[in-house]
Amino acid sequence: MSEDFPRLSRRQILKLAAGAGGAVTLSALLAACGGAAAPSSASSGTGTATASSSGSASTSTGAAATPGTPKSGGTLRYGLSSDVINFDAQISTGAAASDVKNMLYDTLITYDQSGKMIPGLASAWKAIDASTYQFTLRQGVKWHSGDPFTADDVLFTFQRMEDPSVGAYNAGRFKSISKIDTPDANTVVFHLSTPNAVFPYIIADVNSAIVNRKYTSGHDLKTSPMGTGPFAFVSRQPGVQITIKKNPSYWMPGIPYLDGINFYPKPDDNTRTTALLSGDVDFMDYVPYTQMAAIKSNSKLKMYGDEEIGFGWLAFDHTMKPFDDLRVRQACAYALNREVIAQTAFQGFGSPMNGGLIPQGWVGYDPSIQNTYAYSPTKAKQLLAAAGFPNGFKTKILSTSTYSVISGPATATQALLKDVGIDAQLDLQEWQIFLKTVASGTYPAHVWGSALPYTDPDALTNFLSGTEGTIPKDFHYNDPQINQWLDQGRQTLSTSQRQTIYANIDKRVLDTLPYTWLVRREQAEASQSTVNGYVHLTADGWSQLMLRQTWLAS
Repeated sequence: MSEDFPRLSRRQILKLAAGAGGAVTLSALLAACGGAAAPSSASSGTGTATASSSGSASTSTGAAATPGTPKSGGTLRYGLSSDVINFDAQISTGAAASDVKNMLYDTLITYDQSGKMIPGLASAWKAIDASTYQFTLRQGVKWHSGDPFTADDVLFTFQRMEDPSVGAYNAGRFKSISKIDTPDANTVVFHLSTPNAVFPYIIADVNSAIVNRKYTSGHDLKTSPMGTGPFAFVSRQPGVQITIKKNPSYWMPGIPYLDGINFYPKPDDNTRTTALLSGDVDFMDYVPYTQMAAIKSNSKLKMYGDEEIGFGWLAFDHTMKPFDDLRVRQACAYALNREVIAQTAFQGFGSPMNGGLIPQGWVGYDPSIQNTYAYSPTKAKQLLAAAGFPNGFKTKILSTSTYSVISGPATATQALLKDVGIDAQLDLQEWQIFLKTVASGTYPAHVWGSALPYTDPDALTNFLSGTEGTIPKDFHYNDPQINQWLDQGRQTLSTSQRQTIYANIDKRVLDTLPYTWLVRREQAEASQSTVNGYVHLTADGWSQLMLRQTWLAS
């Protein structure tokens, strides 16, 4: 957007509210926030709401779901990249867990197959002003237990997220909530201490799914999940199978079509791909790059993906030598030929990141910083010498063996660092062990990869905020200036001001180097040709919400 929307004063907001029949529409406020896409109105079933377009969708044949008349019945056999050891809706344990939890739980706001926000457990919502959001809850919704869904469950969910002992992923993102009112069983009003330009995005996040007060008081959600989602939990055999079954009373008319989904944990990329090629599974996540070209050309298979929001990094612990020295971190950044990483790790299904993290086309993107760390082994060696390491040094780097999209860049990074004298011992651990180890903060550096969870630059928060982000805590990173800018960006409605704020953040990361970014990569799922209706979304960080509308032709 090129227009400069001035930040609205309280008086201006209330004046707009009066002219709009008592409420500022969410679309108007989000348009002023300068998100990645223009908002549009949406409706679903019994209510309407204004909605923001939040994530693109793509499949092997285009954005729309596979044409044809959906058929009910059948069980989808899903080759899952990792076992799920924690089903708690509010605790993040990786993409594989989110894929399962998206089928068990619902959020107040959800997404349609084009990536637009639509009503979820809230049949309608509106912004009363820049700091007050009202949600009208969908009536007639039942928990899998048969109990009615009410406003008290919503209140309990957000109170639970405030409890530090829960470890809720979005606790920091909701810190601006000052009060929650439930004037009746079908209405929830959030009062914020400051304007929050991205509040709806966070509400729609899978880690903000609503949980049942009564059930949670007597059950451990980590092992016994229960929600309102399109499928209900049946059982888990550790490392073997997760079984979920159709919720026949789901509030979305006519879906799900499937009778159930069986998730088979297959952490090894080759094993997972072989299962798809042999017909042992119908669907798989995390298509390895070695198989992308072959799957795309196979008429019996489909591939669904995007190249926008996935990325990888090398992170440094500033409290550990020698990475407490900026010159050493800069040497590492210059030592990495990211074109080589893209080719060796992703076989060309990726692009180098020599500059900032914010993608082109987003608010905050700055073309002037995009070649800041172009490959230069000469500069790398000069910086090492200046830091007191003319002959290089030995170190350790942590990564995971479970996902080739992470281990591939890690292996390439190790080799490129060695070329300038940095002898890095690479420790590749199984995914769940890796998560625990990286959280322990015992390694001086690690290689990881993830996705921006929504298409607004506030999505940087989890990767950069020392107070709200989960990943910075893993390597003791906390920059007060970046924390302040992130807060300002979230509270600002002016597009031009947000552009400046987030461009400053992107540049400061390059100046201070808590991370050096590696490669943007394609992320894809694949299926048999008999699988229909599935759409790959970039909304909510590669959400597989559209499994709820997936059906089998045979």
